[in-house]
Amino acid sequence: MGIATRLLVFVIAATVLVGPPAARAAEEVDLLLVLSSDVSRSIDARKFKLQREGYAAAIVNPRVLQAIRSGALGQIAVSLVEWSGVGAQKIVIDWTVIRDDATAKDFSAQVIEAPRAFADRTSISGGIDFAMAQLARAPFQSNRRTIDVSGDGTNNSGRDVTDARDEAVAKGVTINGLVILSERPMSWNADHTNPPSGLDAYYRNNVIGGPGSFVMVAEDFSSFGQTILNKLNAEIAPKGTKADTGAKDAGAMSKQQLDKLPRPVTPPSLRVPHRSPGYSDWLTGDGYQKLVEAMVQQRRYPRVVEARAFNGILLYHAAFAPYPAGTFNFWSHYGLTSDDFAQKDRLHRRDGHRLTHKQSVHLDGREFIQATWVRP
Repeated sequence: MGIATRLLVFVIAATVLVGPPAARAAEEVDLLLVLSSDVSRSIDARKFKLQREGYAAAIVNPRVLQAIRSGALGQIAVSLVEWSGVGAQKIVIDWTVIRDDATAKDFSAQVIEAPRAFADRTSISGGIDFAMAQLARAPFQSNRRTIDVSGDGTNNSGRDVTDARDEAVAKGVTINGLVILSERPMSWNADHTNPPSGLDAYYRNNVIGGPGSFVMVAEDFSSFGQTILNKLNAEIAPKGTKADTGAKDAGAMSKQQLDKLPRPVTPPSLRVPHRSPGYSDWLTGDGYQKLVEAMVQQRRYPRVVEARAFNGILLYHAAFAPYPAGTFNFWSHYGLTSDDFAQKDRLHRRDGHRLTHKQSVHLDGREFIQATWVRP
C-alpha cells in the first residue's frame, strides 16, 4: 500500500471514528409566545394601525420587561403572525429572544415597520393551526407555550375553531384571547363582530383553552393598547406571581369527552319547544353558539339561558321564544364574569334594553353569568 493510499484510509477511518458533530441543544427560554393577530377585512386601516402600535408599545413597557426579567431564565421568545382567511397566514416577525430593553426595542421597531399581510375573511382556526406550526419549528425550548389570539369577529372560514383549539390544548399549548369589541356591527354581517351571545363569550367558549387560559376585552380599538399591555403582562409573568390570572379554562371540551357525559334531565321551565338537528339538552359553548345562530335565523331568541358546571367546564341550555310582533331587538350573553355582566348591563340599559333574565353558576370559585336584555 502506497503512502497516498495509507493517508486516504487514515482520513476515512478518522472521519468514521469522530462522526458528525452533535446537534446543539435548543436555547431555553421561560416562554414561547406566538402573537396571533387578526387582519381580516373588518380591520380597517385605522384599526390596523392602533393594533400594531399597541403591540409595539406593550413589548417595551417597563411592566412587561419586569415580567420577562422575573422568569427563571430572564428571557422569552416571541413571534408575531397575522392571519385572515383559509390559507392566509404570514410570519410578520420570526422567533426573537427578548431579554432586555435593547431586544425589546428592536422587536417593537419591527412591529411598526412591517407591512400588512392580508385583508380577507376570518379563520381563527387557520390562525391557531399556523401558530402551532410556528411553535413546532421554534429554535428555542420552553415548558410554557402560549398562543395569544386577538380578533374582532367570529370564525367564518376554515375548519371548526373548537377542533383547532382542542388539538392545541391536547399538545400542552395554552390559548388566550383578546377580544376587540366593535362599536357598530358590520352592515353586511352583523353577527360576525356582534354575535348574539357577545364576542367575549364566543371567545371564552370556543377559542381559548389550556391551563390558566383567559379572555381580555378591549372595549374598542382605541383601548387595545392598554388591554394588550395587561394581557402580555399576565401571559409572561411566571406562574404564581401577582400578574398570573389564575383563571381556569371553562370552555374547552373535546367531542370525546362530550360523548361520555350523562344526559341530564331538563327542568320543566327550560324545556325547549323547538329542537334543531343535532340539538342536545346541554351543550358546550360551541354547540350552544351554533344553536343560537340557527334559532335567530328562525326569528327565535333565547328567552331563558341556564348554565351548569360539569367536570370543570360549563354547559349551556336555553328556552327559545318567537320574536314578538313589531320591532324587536335583544342581546343574550353567556359565560360572563361579574365585571363583564356589569359592563354589558350598563351599555345595554343605556341603549334602552331591559334585563329580562339573569342566571349565574360558579366554577372554581368564579361566577359566570347568563343574561338576556330586550328592547321592544
